[in-house]
Amino acid sequence: MTKRLPIHFTTKAKKDLKKIRKKNKDLYAKIEKIINELSENPYHGSIKTGDLKNIYSIDIYNTGINYELAYRIEINEDGDAVIILLFGTRENFYTELKRYLDS
Repeated sequence: MTKRLPIHFTTKAKKDLKKIRKKNKDLYAKIEKIINELSENPYHGSIKTGDLKNIYSIDIYNTGINYELAYRIEINEDGDAVIILLFGTRENFYTELKRYLDS
């Protein structure tokens, strides 16, 4: 049995996912499934380069719309964890992610 990593959420990600849970149960279920998979295999997503070095992302498709989930793997002496940074539609996602990381 593999060790499951804890999942933590930024305030923004937590807020966005709470909205989705209320509005779109199907999309929320897909996100929840992916988050569970990340706990078991955090390297599941695509690693980014350049300005977004060390950030991973996963595409999520729902009713013809492409969503992105961005996360980081934190490795430290207290234990490894997956940090969910941001979630949103693909349109302008990476611009918003860079802005979020800079703040």
